[in-house]
Amino acid sequence: MPVYTNTTDNLKDFFEREVKANNYYFDPMILSEWIYGYRGDYIIEEYYPELLPLLKKATKAVPEATQADIITELISVSNKMFDEDYSVRFVNKKHEEWIKKYLQEQ
Repeated sequence: MPVYTNTTDNLKDFFEREVKANNYYFDPMILSEWIYGYRGDYIIEEYYPELLPLLKKATKAVPEATQADIITELISVSNKMFDEDYSVRFVNKKHEEWIKKYLQEQ
């Protein structure tokens, strides 16, 4: 079976499509801790195990994108989705768990 590759796909379109299709929700605060914090991939494996496979999928969908491009667009789309659903999804279980754990570590 042939595989269709969309050569006009860009990272923004890819992430928006995947996030909406799979009803993903990535808290921008947790993503920031992943990028700038000291726990690295551990925090993503704990809170968003679906994210690492999504990043691998992004590199296949847009092979010319750099790692920095992928992360930048992921954060951009996450912020957009966070803003769109702010009133409904701001207080969610994963966010509350992360805040409690983060404050305990301080």
